[in-house]
Amino acid sequence: MGSNAPTQSRSEDTRLLLLKAATTSFAYDGFHATSLKQIARAAGVNQALIAYYFGNKQGLYLAVFEAIVGQIQAKVGPRIAVLQASLESNTDSDREALRGALFSIVDAMLDLLSGDESREWALLITREQASPTEAFEVIYNGFMGEMLGLASQVILRLKPGIAEQEARLLAVLIMGQVLVFRVSRTAVLRHMVWSEYGEDELASSRMQLHRSISAWLAQSWGVS
Repeated sequence: MGSNAPTQSRSEDTRLLLLKAATTSFAYDGFHATSLKQIARAAGVNQALIAYYFGNKQGLYLAVFEAIVGQIQAKVGPRIAVLQASLESNTDSDREALRGALFSIVDAMLDLLSGDESREWALLITREQASPTEAFEVIYNGFMGEMLGLASQVILRLKPGIAEQEARLLAVLIMGQVLVFRVSRTAVLRHMVWSEYGEDELASSRMQLHRSISAWLAQSWGVS
């Protein structure tokens, strides 16, 4: 068993190199304009290894999205578990815990989306939003749908009179407030006269997001 460990490690390293190179190429050039030769050259490996690990270009493309979902789940998953546990409680005394768990996920997503590591993810996900393929299902089923669903449940719990469709819409609006820090990053920095998303900038953004979400949760919704 010990003699196979170095080989397995090299194999995983090669796979990760291909995923990293593919992520960059697909993000900046798109699926159709990216060639397997280009990816293999960027990864510094033999092109035949793409077929070995991923089957074909489509398999590699889907694997990139699966890897993105895995990294997002690793960052946000523990906070989602806390929120799910809060939702399972039926006592009114857990309302603040529920609100706090929702804010925790919003904070985690803000930290993730404001970081450099999410730049290429955002480009890929934006492409899939504009022209969805099978990869969109990986994204939506992997984390996006779950997060929207949980946010909707929180809203229904905290605002018992709200209609389900209105709760779903409010969940979308909450997510949109966080996504703007990535998809409109350049505009946000320019408008705020910020050079980057530093600790002070993120602290101010978190505070304002919490205020905005709290105001939405407090106000009457769908009442003419």
